[in-house]
Amino acid sequence: MHWFQPMVQHPLDFYARGEVWNIPHLPVAAGVVMFAFGSLGALVLLGRHDRLIRELTRKKIGELELPPSAQTVETALAALKARDPAFDPEALIVQAQRLLPRVLAPGPTAELPLAELSDAMVRRLIAQRELQTKAAAAPKIELQRARIVGAFAERTFDAVHVLLEWLDAALPDTPRADVMVFVRRPHVATRALHTDRCPNCAAPYAGGALNLCTHCKAVLNSGEYGWVLTQHIEFEAYRGPWREFRGVETLLARDPGFSPEVLEDRAALVFWRWVLERAGLQANALRRYADAAALAQLVERQTQLRDAGEREWLTDVVLLGADIVRIRPATDEGLDEVHVRLRWTGCAGAVGSNWKKPRVPLASHAVVFTLVRDASMLSDLRRGISTDRCPNCWAALFEVEGDACSYCEQPFAAGPDEFVLRRFESWEAWLGTEREREELDAQIDPYVPSFKFVEERERLLRAMVAVIGADGEIARSERRLLHRSAAMWGIDANRVRGWIEAPHGLPALDLPRGSWVARAFVEALITAAAIDGHVDSKERALLMKVAGQLGVEVPSLPNLRTRAAAAPRVT
Repeated sequence: MHWFQPMVQHPLDFYARGEVWNIPHLPVAAGVVMFAFGSLGALVLLGRHDRLIRELTRKKIGELELPPSAQTVETALAALKARDPAFDPEALIVQAQRLLPRVLAPGPTAELPLAELSDAMVRRLIAQRELQTKAAAAPKIELQRARIVGAFAERTFDAVHVLLEWLDAALPDTPRADVMVFVRRPHVATRALHTDRCPNCAAPYAGGALNLCTHCKAVLNSGEYGWVLTQHIEFEAYRGPWREFRGVETLLARDPGFSPEVLEDRAALVFWRWVLERAGLQANALRRYADAAALAQLVERQTQLRDAGEREWLTDVVLLGADIVRIRPATDEGLDEVHVRLRWTGCAGAVGSNWKKPRVPLASHAVVFTLVRDASMLSDLRRGISTDRCPNCWAALFEVEGDACSYCEQPFAAGPDEFVLRRFESWEAWLGTEREREELDAQIDPYVPSFKFVEERERLLRAMVAVIGADGEIARSERRLLHRSAAMWGIDANRVRGWIEAPHGLPALDLPRGSWVARAFVEALITAAAIDGHVDSKERALLMKVAGQLGVEVPSLPNLRTRAAAAPRVT
């Protein structure tokens, strides 16, 4: 206690000399006190954070109950009721309540209500079981409130969004809210369903992984016979029921059967197969769901990790939502392109190849899938919302692995009308790609001919194809010019692609010789020839031929090359 007397008699000097730290165990005691206060502060902050999340959730839920949201829902429900007088919103809410525990803690596939779940939902439940580091305990659900927050009566599918607010009895201080999205075909009438009989032909139906009536081949979860669950979303990640899709009207004009709901469900299905293949849990999981470019991306990633002595680690993955962000019908590659943003959480990263149980933190992620199909194809409405099936025998492929269908032995290949994965990239990378594409269009658009003669635009476009293809190849800038011209002039891009793939030479040129329309026609062809940065002798020869028939003078080859040198450089 030699330190006690000087501390009491001369406290200021005692502290100034730093002798306070000579008191036995004082640093340890001070550290304990600081840790205690720090822990208390952290708990206070976490409590405030939880309260803030709850307040924001309640505010977001409240906004869905205000006009015009509530009024819009009532109007849509009335439209569904007019189309189907037996439609009962309360019955759909009861269905959502019944499915919620099955989705939160799914059992074996054979025990799932397969006729009420889309193929993507089934694939999600199977994948989540495989990716969990420990089995999820079934929550003891105490429902607080349930109601419909979104409804749509569309041409191809009706959709209803059900919000469920509930508590887990084991965690009564943590309120939960989930949104469940149901869809069905618009002509379906509500009727009593018997689980032991096919809803289409009434033949005995015993269920099973096929999820298919063996008598009439009806796909029970297609949306043709009742409401099917396509999405289950935690409310914090819910983007709301009302969205707009750029480009959808153009696509619907050509393909009335296209459905954003089906496409987003398809993207979710591809996502889970993409995750399983990345995690190394299922080889060739993407074989019939991706084209060569996407598969090459995966192989490149795996090769890079292997060369670095690493492997991919993916566990505890939860898909928060699949949202279309851009639709491009009939691109200059002859494809319908749909870009879908997938928001998810999970423990994901590269780890050492010898690590058994690495500790990878849980984090939020966003990836954009570019899904494509041949632009000449139309949607097959017979399949409905069910897209994970053999295109030959229509058997469900929930747990099928290998190169061929285990039911009909047909080798796996995507159906001609099915969207497949072309490319995947992070949300930030996709935004950069979109900016580059917009910059390219901004470069090309000034070179689209200002051809005011509407009735002659198709003939001009055919002549542009002939001139551009005269040198035996069509550069990216030339292809983009043709596509942008077709888009601005209202000409079907599929017809332009047909002219490119099967050239027929110059169209008939019966315009008045030396007229203003003839001069504008030749000027547009010169622009098309110069857009790739050079004009060769073959292109000029064709220009000379057109100009001779129309009585218009063409610049010399050096002048054409000077003009081409000023064209935008497109890589």
